[in-house]
Amino acid sequence: GISLETIRRGLGAFGNTQATNPGRYNFIDGFPARVLFDYAHNADGFREMCAVVSKIPVAGRRILYTRGLGQHSAAQFAEVAPLMAEHFDEFVISCAHRAVSLCPDYESADPVATMLSLSHARLLDAGVPADMIATTGDRLEGIGAVLGRGVPGDLVVILDDPNLAFPVIDGLRPPREQT
Repeated sequence: GISLETIRRGLGAFGNTQATNPGRYNFIDGFPARVLFDYAHNADGFREMCAVVSKIPVAGRRILYTRGLGQHSAAQFAEVAPLMAEHFDEFVISCAHRAVSLCPDYESADPVATMLSLSHARLLDAGVPADMIATTGDRLEGIGAVLGRGVPGDLVVILDDPNLAFPVIDGLRPPREQT
């Protein structure tokens, strides 16, 4: 019962921004590289992200930060590692400590280190050079590292929980120059 004109106005006013659609293909300004944010925390979401990223023209590198992929099972990371290697050049891998500590795949004295080590190994198996992979259990360190790697011409993709990552990203954004 909604008029076509009302639907057109609503769709025309929609912006894919942090405010209107947080965590879904949000481009974030204020960094040297182009920054794309998405939640993509599972294999299906990551496959869709790769389809989108492959269509974005990039003069430099594609650099990925992920905090959610593989934290609930080692098999999930093994499944997406070949896609990661195909679509990205550099990687910063992190994880949620609580989720990893609950996953039997990472049961050890240090589940976070085990998860990060296994993820690193899967990327090596997929053909990624060791010097293109960084791992950290710390969100601030990981997001800071990936944003610090990006230069003009690069595409930095950040996959994380928007409610937790946006404040970190906003805190790392360089101040704008006054004119």
